[in-house]
Amino acid sequence: MFNEAKEMVEQTVWNDEEEAKMSPRKKPKREKISADIPRERVVHDIADEDKFCDCCQHALHKIGEDTNEKPEFIPAK
Repeated sequence: MFNEAKEMVEQTVWNDEEEAKMSPRKKPKREKISADIPRERVVHDIADEDKFCDCCQHALHKIGEDTNEKPEFIPAK
């Protein structure tokens, strides 16, 4: 009677481990965009006078960069 909870927990743990082995999650793979397709580079930047800290007037530095490639969809004519 008191072992029922323990047996249920052990059975649940075993089922979770079995599922993890049977169905690993796979990341979807996208095909690379062909190198012969023209690309347009868009840079979002702030004005040079805004590149200084308001408190101490030291120059700000670049924290990071995000890149994204997506083909432009042009409907059939």
